[in-house]
Amino acid sequence: MIYPKGFDELRPFLARREIILVGDVATDPEIQEQIISAAILYLNAVSSESITLFVDSCGGSGDTAQNISDNIKNSAAPVYGVVTGVAYSAAFAVIQACHRRMAYPNAKLMFHGGSLTIRVDNIIDAKIVSEDTVRLGRKQIDELRKRISYHQKEISGIAERSGQPLKLIKKWWKEERIFTAPEAKEFGFIDEIVKKPI
Repeated sequence: MIYPKGFDELRPFLARREIILVGDVATDPEIQEQIISAAILYLNAVSSESITLFVDSCGGSGDTAQNISDNIKNSAAPVYGVVTGVAYSAAFAVIQACHRRMAYPNAKLMFHGGSLTIRVDNIIDAKIVSEDTVRLGRKQIDELRKRISYHQKEISGIAERSGQPLKLIKKWWKEERIFTAPEAKEFGFIDEIVKKPI
């Protein structure tokens, strides 16, 4: 079997059914996504015992977080997420996908609306608008619609799982509020605070 680059470094952790997500989720999103996805699939093939995902990340690519989250949600083995430092932005989304969400006592969590940026430079020439330009514009509008839909689902999912009113989640979403581990537990963003690895 061929594993993604960097997979071998995880083998000591995989032997304990542990995966680590540290640093920027977008440093090399394809590699990171492939490693974590491969690790989840590999561990599911070995057994259905729980998997622990340790997270300490300021966030990164929303697309990568979405793909990692899909793998977590579809894992036959329950994935327990543990925030060891911070879980901001995209890392927050990954933790929310976990079957059981935990954090160390001094951990912090934050979620926000993310970027909905469309590149428009070099698309429109004042004199010439080609058919390709119109297609490119439509493609970007479709991408924007997909991202808006994803963000709306994410906000609703956070509200539903936490038990907090949607209006309050939207307020915090805009504020980019940082939550301490006790606050995150109080508001339903994690299930428990742990003092040592499970």
